[in-house]
Amino acid sequence: MAGIIRGRTLLARALTENGLVVEAQTECDQALRALTQYMCESDVGYQPLWARILRARGELLLRRGDLQAGFRELVVASEKYGQTGDFTTQAKVMAKLREVEGEHDYPKDSWPLNLERDRTRTRRRTEPTTQAEIDHPTDAAAAQHKVVPTQRLAQSE
Repeated sequence: MAGIIRGRTLLARALTENGLVVEAQTECDQALRALTQYMCESDVGYQPLWARILRARGELLLRRGDLQAGFRELVVASEKYGQTGDFTTQAKVMAKLREVEGEHDYPKDSWPLNLERDRTRTRRRTEPTTQAEIDHPTDAAAAQHKVVPTQRLAQSE
């Protein structure tokens, strides 16, 4: 069954890449249905397959223009790949996220479950710019490394 699910997710990604979103959605739905019908969460292959489905769905949602949902699916897929030790695929998903973020504004509510991550965008500078920053650094680690948070991304609840 795992091979069928992997095949469906690969087909869904290929269909998405070629603009056949209805067919890709069908493949994603069938892969998810097979995963939930024939496997349980304690199975060793469940999490990696779930990550593949999330990746395929995330790419599909991005292709359909739903940046927020697509970004959210890819973020969760990336985390699942990391949890299962598939760091190569995790890096590919992160590259896709960076590509999307470079083309569009970051979807504000796309970070799922209030997961902790580098939610601050930082810029490096050599010196504090105000007396207040010199007298009262907001974060000792940031002051030590001369990294100052410039924007905090919104967290969904």
